[in-house]
Amino acid sequence: VVHINAAVAGLVGAFMFGKRIGFGREAIRPHSLTFTMVGASLLWFGW
Repeated sequence: VVHINAAVAGLVGAFMFGKRIGFGREAIRPHSLTFTMVGASLLWFGW
């Protein structure tokens, strides 16, 4: 029930906000290698 509720809320939010500015015009690059490594290590330790 919790996951379904979160999924519906996420879909409603995505429809309300719409596409992001610059969608499809430029490639998505990682903003910070440090944050990428911190996120990957948190996922690795938390798994």
